[in-house]
Amino acid sequence: MADLNELLGRARDHRASSDAIGSAVVAEAAQQARLRNDLANLERRADARNGHQDEQIVKLRAAIADSETQLARLRSEQRAASDNWAHLSGMLEPLSDPRQAIAGLDADYPILLFPVRLETRFTSANDANESQRQLLVRIYPDDCLVDGFEPDLSENEVKNLRRYWCGIWAAGGNEERERSAWRELCMAHGAGRAMYLIKQYKPLADSDPVPTRSSASEMILAIAADVSLANATEKSSLATYWITAWRAGKNAPALAAAFQAFSLAVTAPRAEALRKAYVPFNAEDPPAAGVDRATIPVSIVFVALTALATAASKHQAWTRAPQAALLPERFVLIADSGPEHLEVLGGLVTQPLAVGPDPLAEKSAQFQQAGGDLIMPEALRWL
Repeated sequence: MADLNELLGRARDHRASSDAIGSAVVAEAAQQARLRNDLANLERRADARNGHQDEQIVKLRAAIADSETQLARLRSEQRAASDNWAHLSGMLEPLSDPRQAIAGLDADYPILLFPVRLETRFTSANDANESQRQLLVRIYPDDCLVDGFEPDLSENEVKNLRRYWCGIWAAGGNEERERSAWRELCMAHGAGRAMYLIKQYKPLADSDPVPTRSSASEMILAIAADVSLANATEKSSLATYWITAWRAGKNAPALAAAFQAFSLAVTAPRAEALRKAYVPFNAEDPPAAGVDRATIPVSIVFVALTALATAASKHQAWTRAPQAALLPERFVLIADSGPEHLEVLGGLVTQPLAVGPDPLAEKSAQFQQAGGDLIMPEALRWL
């Protein structure tokens, strides 16, 4: 028969496996959302005479069907993991009375006690002969135990990160401008999340070096590049185009002349493709007050970054149910009233314990309405 330490080890392995399946569900759901969005956009502009579009639509529908199959398989694995926990709980229960099991814990590890919140209520329970007073006790995890962390990056977060890193390059070493870029990111996601984000998504090695600003009025145009331009002619011609275009401002003839010169250097189709793919994040920024747009120093920097579709593994910001992950296996209620002493052993605590709804759960596992009643998902009925 397995001992307590062995079973606790198996419980930890179960948790790691469940977390991995949950991450796979999030990634697959995000992929499916992107595919559906691509299909909807393609169908809106579909031309019946365009056979290539028809082929793309067929491929997207096939990819969505494959994703649905994959997501169904992952959800099946989630249900199997839940059943596995029920089986594991059955083996843990006889060994996990903390009053006895504490003697079997490994003495090499300390015991850490976290706070919990207690709610109590006195009620009356009627049996066949008389009414008895009962004390109901409910235990809630403290806020410090609730884990709502989202390890994956959303599309909106990656977009803001791309803007942040371009802002750092465009700052040219100016501390105030760097702080401005940081404040903008913090306003969007909070300081704690922003600190996590910049560690997860950084410029790549083939980015241009961070420039040094020559003057307070210098305009440094920063371009986020998914793919570095290996062709030196294309890169220098693109830089010349954007510098000229920024100097032109709203001057339509000057803008047309800039694009004409760019087209002559790399061909018109290629110029159009590069102009759309490589746009300075600050192309619309005006010059400093009192400075002539036509004469101030202007430069271009390329910031190589992982593509949005690759870095953003989810379509929405909230993808995981908040959980309490560091609860003990069981609680014991100890109550004293004068000479009376009472000890009540609670049932096994689900590991991990859901403390909020799962936005990606199947419809049957979401909140339901029956008449005027709200039906709680199975994972939240303990609440």
